[in-house]
Amino acid sequence: MRMQEDSIQDHPLNSNALIKSLLDTEAVKFARYDLGDIDDNKKDIILDDAKLYLLDFWFLRCPPCLRDHKRMQNDYSIFKENNVTLISISKDDNYESWRNYLNKHDFPWINLREQDPEIRLTYDLSIWSYPAYVLINSKGTIQKRFNGFAQFQQYINNKKLP
Repeated sequence: MRMQEDSIQDHPLNSNALIKSLLDTEAVKFARYDLGDIDDNKKDIILDDAKLYLLDFWFLRCPPCLRDHKRMQNDYSIFKENNVTLISISKDDNYESWRNYLNKHDFPWINLREQDPEIRLTYDLSIWSYPAYVLINSKGTIQKRFNGFAQFQQYINNKKLP
Protein backbone atom coordinates (compact mmCIF):
# COMPACT_ATOMS: atom_id res chain seq x y z
CA MET A 1 0.00 0.00 0.00
CA ARG A 2 2.85 2.37 0.81
CA MET A 3 4.26 1.86 -2.68
CA GLN A 4 1.17 3.27 -4.41
CA GLU A 5 1.27 6.73 -5.93
CA ASP A 6 -0.46 9.50 -3.93
CA SER A 7 -3.18 9.83 -6.55
CA ILE A 8 -4.07 6.17 -6.10
CA GLN A 9 -3.77 6.22 -2.30
CA ASP A 10 -6.10 9.23 -2.06
CA HIS A 11 -8.66 7.96 -4.54
CA PRO A 12 -12.15 7.57 -3.01
CA LEU A 13 -12.47 4.00 -4.27
CA ASN A 14 -9.18 2.93 -2.71
CA SER A 15 -9.73 0.55 0.18
CA ASN A 16 -6.39 1.13 1.94
CA ALA A 17 -7.97 2.88 4.95
CA LEU A 18 -10.43 0.04 5.43
CA ILE A 19 -7.71 -2.58 5.10
CA LYS A 20 -5.52 -0.74 7.62
CA SER A 21 -8.36 -0.49 10.13
CA LEU A 22 -9.19 -4.19 9.74
CA LEU A 23 -5.58 -5.17 10.24
CA ASP A 24 -5.40 -2.92 13.29
CA THR A 25 -8.18 -4.63 15.26
CA GLU A 26 -5.85 -6.51 17.56
CA ALA A 27 -7.05 -4.16 20.30
CA VAL A 28 -9.93 -1.73 20.60
CA LYS A 29 -8.61 1.82 20.82
CA PHE A 30 -11.50 3.80 22.30
CA ALA A 31 -9.73 7.16 21.98
CA ARG A 32 -10.32 7.06 18.19
CA TYR A 33 -14.11 7.14 18.55
CA ASP A 34 -16.70 9.67 19.63
CA LEU A 35 -18.99 7.75 21.95
CA GLY A 36 -21.70 9.81 23.62
CA ASP A 37 -23.50 9.15 26.88
CA ILE A 38 -27.20 9.66 27.64
CA ASP A 39 -26.58 13.42 27.99
CA ASP A 40 -24.92 13.41 24.54
CA ASN A 41 -21.51 14.20 26.05
CA LYS A 42 -18.42 12.48 24.71
CA LYS A 43 -17.47 9.69 27.09
CA ASP A 44 -13.90 8.49 27.49
CA ILE A 45 -13.59 4.81 28.27
CA ILE A 46 -10.76 3.90 30.60
CA LEU A 47 -10.21 0.19 31.06
CA ASP A 48 -9.42 -1.18 34.52
CA ASP A 49 -6.60 -3.73 34.71
CA ALA A 50 -8.60 -6.13 36.84
CA LYS A 51 -11.63 -6.50 34.54
CA LEU A 52 -12.97 -7.88 31.32
CA TYR A 53 -15.45 -5.92 29.21
CA LEU A 54 -18.34 -7.09 27.10
CA LEU A 55 -19.16 -4.66 24.30
CA ASP A 56 -22.80 -4.94 23.25
CA PHE A 57 -23.42 -3.53 19.76
CA TRP A 58 -27.08 -2.84 19.00
CA PHE A 59 -29.69 -0.41 17.61
CA LEU A 60 -33.33 0.38 18.38
CA ARG A 61 -34.91 -1.24 15.31
CA CYS A 62 -33.30 -4.58 16.08
CA PRO A 63 -35.82 -6.86 17.87
CA PRO A 64 -33.15 -9.44 18.85
CA CYS A 65 -31.09 -6.61 20.38
CA LEU A 66 -34.02 -5.44 22.50
CA ARG A 67 -34.80 -9.01 23.59
CA ASP A 68 -31.18 -9.45 24.65
CA HIS A 69 -31.40 -6.27 26.72
CA LYS A 70 -34.23 -7.83 28.71
CA ARG A 71 -32.18 -11.01 29.16
CA MET A 72 -29.13 -9.01 30.26
CA GLN A 73 -31.22 -7.09 32.76
CA ASN A 74 -32.69 -10.34 34.15
CA ASP A 75 -29.26 -12.00 34.42
CA TYR A 76 -27.18 -8.93 35.25
CA SER A 77 -25.53 -10.77 38.14
CA ILE A 78 -23.51 -12.80 35.60
CA PHE A 79 -21.41 -9.69 34.99
CA LYS A 80 -20.64 -8.95 38.64
CA GLU A 81 -19.98 -12.61 39.44
CA ASN A 82 -17.41 -12.83 36.61
CA ASN A 83 -15.86 -9.36 36.98
CA VAL A 84 -17.11 -8.28 33.55
CA THR A 85 -18.25 -4.74 32.81
CA LEU A 86 -21.02 -4.42 30.22
CA ILE A 87 -20.78 -1.51 27.78
CA SER A 88 -23.65 -1.13 25.31
CA ILE A 89 -22.81 0.81 22.17
CA SER A 90 -25.68 1.86 19.94
CA LYS A 91 -25.32 2.76 16.28
CA ASP A 92 -28.55 4.78 16.40
CA ASP A 93 -28.31 8.20 14.76
CA ASN A 94 -31.51 9.52 16.37
CA TYR A 95 -30.33 10.72 19.78
CA GLU A 96 -33.83 11.50 21.13
CA SER A 97 -35.25 8.05 20.38
CA TRP A 98 -32.19 6.36 21.84
CA ARG A 99 -32.28 8.50 25.00
CA ASN A 100 -36.03 7.90 25.46
CA TYR A 101 -35.51 4.14 25.21
CA LEU A 102 -32.74 4.23 27.82
CA ASN A 103 -34.74 6.48 30.15
CA LYS A 104 -37.71 4.13 29.90
CA HIS A 105 -35.67 1.02 30.76
CA ASP A 106 -33.06 2.42 33.17
CA PHE A 107 -30.45 -0.27 32.46
CA PRO A 108 -27.72 -0.56 35.13
CA TRP A 109 -24.82 -0.81 32.67
CA ILE A 110 -22.87 1.75 30.64
CA ASN A 111 -24.82 2.96 27.60
CA LEU A 112 -23.13 4.86 24.79
CA ARG A 113 -23.94 5.87 21.24
CA GLU A 114 -21.64 6.31 18.25
CA GLN A 115 -21.69 10.05 17.50
CA ASP A 116 -19.46 10.38 14.43
CA PRO A 117 -21.06 8.90 11.30
CA GLU A 118 -17.66 8.67 9.60
CA ILE A 119 -15.51 7.04 12.29
CA ARG A 120 -17.39 4.14 13.85
CA LEU A 121 -16.18 1.39 16.08
CA THR A 122 -18.74 -0.91 14.50
CA TYR A 123 -17.15 -0.39 11.07
CA ASP A 124 -13.62 -0.93 12.33
CA LEU A 125 -14.60 -4.14 14.12
CA SER A 126 -16.51 -5.35 11.03
CA ILE A 127 -19.82 -5.63 12.84
CA TRP A 128 -22.55 -6.07 10.26
CA SER A 129 -25.12 -8.24 12.05
CA TYR A 130 -26.85 -7.41 15.31
CA PRO A 131 -26.77 -7.91 18.15
CA ALA A 132 -23.03 -8.43 18.30
CA TYR A 133 -20.87 -8.85 21.37
CA VAL A 134 -17.11 -8.49 21.73
CA LEU A 135 -15.32 -9.56 24.89
CA ILE A 136 -12.13 -7.57 25.50
CA ASN A 137 -9.55 -7.54 28.26
CA SER A 138 -8.14 -4.56 30.15
CA LYS A 139 -5.75 -3.78 27.25
CA GLY A 140 -8.62 -3.72 24.75
CA THR A 141 -7.47 -6.99 23.17
CA ILE A 142 -10.33 -8.95 21.68
CA GLN A 143 -10.84 -12.25 23.51
CA LYS A 144 -14.00 -13.58 21.86
CA ARG A 145 -16.98 -12.58 19.71
CA PHE A 146 -20.61 -13.62 20.20
CA ASN A 147 -23.78 -13.30 18.09
CA GLY A 148 -26.14 -13.26 21.04
CA PHE A 149 -26.26 -12.89 24.80
CA ALA A 150 -27.08 -16.59 25.17
CA GLN A 151 -23.72 -17.45 23.54
CA PHE A 152 -21.94 -15.20 26.03
CA GLN A 153 -23.83 -16.82 28.94
CA GLN A 154 -22.87 -20.27 27.72
CA TYR A 155 -19.23 -19.23 27.31
CA ILE A 156 -19.09 -17.71 30.81
CA ASN A 157 -20.81 -20.68 32.41
CA ASN A 158 -18.45 -23.18 30.74
CA LYS A 159 -15.19 -21.26 31.10
CA LYS A 160 -13.37 -20.00 34.13
CA LEU A 161 -12.38 -16.40 33.40
CA PRO A 162 -9.09 -14.91 34.65
